[in-house]
Amino acid sequence: MLKVFASRARSVHVVGSGRLSPNGTLNLIQRVEQEGKKPRTRTWSLTPDGSGGYDSVLSDASGPVLVTVEDRRLHIRFKAKGNIRIEQWLALEPGGRVARNHLVVRKFGIRVAVLDETIRKID
Repeated sequence: MLKVFASRARSVHVVGSGRLSPNGTLNLIQRVEQEGKKPRTRTWSLTPDGSGGYDSVLSDASGPVLVTVEDRRLHIRFKAKGNIRIEQWLALEPGGRVARNHLVVRKFGIRVAVLDETIRKID
Protein backbone atom coordinates (compact mmCIF):
# COMPACT_ATOMS: atom_id res chain seq x y z
CA MET A 1 0.00 0.00 0.00
CA LEU A 2 1.21 3.47 -0.92
CA LYS A 3 0.15 6.25 1.43
CA VAL A 4 0.54 9.71 -0.13
CA PHE A 5 0.18 12.77 2.11
CA ALA A 6 -3.42 14.07 2.22
CA SER A 7 -4.70 11.15 0.09
CA ARG A 8 -6.14 7.75 0.76
CA ALA A 9 -3.85 4.73 0.62
CA ARG A 10 -3.62 3.12 -2.82
CA SER A 11 -2.66 -0.40 -3.72
CA VAL A 12 0.55 -1.11 -5.57
CA HIS A 13 1.29 -4.48 -7.15
CA VAL A 14 4.67 -5.27 -8.68
CA VAL A 15 5.52 -8.39 -10.66
CA GLY A 16 9.14 -8.85 -11.54
CA SER A 17 11.59 -11.31 -12.91
CA GLY A 18 15.32 -11.30 -12.49
CA ARG A 19 18.39 -12.96 -13.82
CA LEU A 20 21.79 -13.25 -12.17
CA SER A 21 24.64 -12.93 -14.67
CA PRO A 22 28.02 -14.68 -14.30
CA ASN A 23 29.69 -11.50 -12.96
CA GLY A 24 27.13 -11.31 -10.12
CA THR A 25 24.95 -8.59 -11.65
CA LEU A 26 21.27 -8.92 -10.85
CA ASN A 27 19.08 -7.62 -13.69
CA LEU A 28 15.41 -7.09 -12.86
CA ILE A 29 12.43 -6.17 -15.00
CA GLN A 30 9.35 -5.12 -13.05
CA ARG A 31 5.77 -4.32 -14.06
CA VAL A 32 4.37 -1.76 -11.62
CA GLU A 33 0.59 -1.53 -11.26
CA GLN A 34 -0.50 1.37 -9.08
CA GLU A 35 -4.18 1.99 -8.40
CA GLY A 36 -5.42 4.91 -10.51
CA LYS A 37 -2.43 4.90 -12.89
CA LYS A 38 -1.41 3.11 -16.07
CA PRO A 39 0.87 0.10 -15.54
CA ARG A 40 4.53 0.79 -16.26
CA THR A 41 7.76 -1.14 -16.59
CA ARG A 42 10.98 -0.35 -14.77
CA THR A 43 14.39 -1.98 -14.85
CA TRP A 44 17.09 -2.42 -12.22
CA SER A 45 20.68 -3.54 -12.48
CA LEU A 46 22.71 -4.22 -9.31
CA THR A 47 26.37 -5.25 -9.45
CA PRO A 48 28.43 -5.98 -6.32
CA ASP A 49 31.11 -3.28 -6.00
CA GLY A 50 33.57 -5.36 -3.96
CA SER A 51 33.20 -3.25 -0.80
CA GLY A 52 29.87 -4.63 0.42
CA GLY A 53 27.73 -2.26 -1.63
CA TYR A 54 26.39 -2.26 -5.17
CA ASP A 55 26.75 -0.26 -8.34
CA SER A 56 23.20 0.23 -9.48
CA VAL A 57 21.15 1.61 -12.35
CA LEU A 58 17.39 2.14 -12.06
CA SER A 59 15.18 3.35 -14.89
CA ASP A 60 13.09 5.44 -12.42
CA ALA A 61 16.15 7.31 -11.10
CA SER A 62 17.25 10.69 -12.40
CA GLY A 63 20.81 10.31 -11.17
CA PRO A 64 23.04 7.95 -9.22
CA VAL A 65 21.50 5.15 -7.19
CA LEU A 66 23.27 4.56 -3.87
CA VAL A 67 22.95 0.97 -2.61
CA THR A 68 24.61 -0.17 0.61
CA VAL A 69 24.14 -2.99 3.10
CA GLU A 70 23.56 -1.83 6.67
CA ASP A 71 22.60 -4.08 9.57
CA ARG A 72 21.76 -6.91 7.14
CA ARG A 73 19.35 -4.63 5.25
CA LEU A 74 19.68 -3.21 1.75
CA HIS A 75 19.57 0.60 1.86
CA ILE A 76 18.70 2.28 -1.46
CA ARG A 77 18.68 6.05 -2.12
CA PHE A 78 18.04 7.95 -5.34
CA LYS A 79 16.39 10.98 -6.91
CA ALA A 80 13.45 10.69 -9.29
CA LYS A 81 12.01 13.26 -11.66
CA GLY A 82 10.23 16.18 -10.05
CA ASN A 83 12.97 16.73 -7.43
CA ILE A 84 11.76 13.72 -5.47
CA ARG A 85 14.13 11.80 -3.18
CA ILE A 86 13.43 8.16 -2.47
CA GLU A 87 14.89 6.06 0.32
CA GLN A 88 14.23 2.34 0.76
CA TRP A 89 15.13 -0.29 3.33
CA LEU A 90 14.79 -3.94 2.29
CA ALA A 91 15.13 -6.71 4.87
CA LEU A 92 15.27 -10.37 3.88
CA GLU A 93 13.35 -12.67 6.22
CA PRO A 94 14.65 -16.08 7.36
CA GLY A 95 14.32 -18.65 4.58
CA GLY A 96 15.26 -16.14 1.89
CA ARG A 97 11.90 -16.14 0.05
CA VAL A 98 10.30 -13.03 1.59
CA ALA A 99 11.62 -9.49 1.99
CA ARG A 100 10.05 -6.43 3.59
CA ASN A 101 10.44 -3.09 1.83
CA HIS A 102 9.90 0.25 3.56
CA LEU A 103 10.10 3.20 1.14
CA VAL A 104 9.87 6.90 1.97
CA VAL A 105 9.36 9.65 -0.63
CA ARG A 106 10.46 13.20 0.14
CA LYS A 107 9.98 16.43 -1.79
CA PHE A 108 11.81 19.56 -0.62
CA GLY A 109 12.86 17.51 2.43
CA ILE A 110 9.26 16.84 3.48
CA ARG A 111 7.94 13.29 3.68
CA VAL A 112 5.10 13.08 1.15
CA ALA A 113 4.56 9.32 0.76
CA VAL A 114 5.32 5.98 2.39
CA LEU A 115 5.16 2.50 0.90
CA ASP A 116 5.30 -0.70 2.92
CA GLU A 117 5.62 -3.75 0.72
CA THR A 118 6.05 -7.49 1.07
CA ILE A 119 8.15 -9.06 -1.67
CA ARG A 120 7.72 -12.81 -2.23
CA LYS A 121 9.73 -15.14 -4.42
CA ILE A 122 7.47 -17.48 -6.34
CA ASP A 123 8.55 -20.33 -8.58
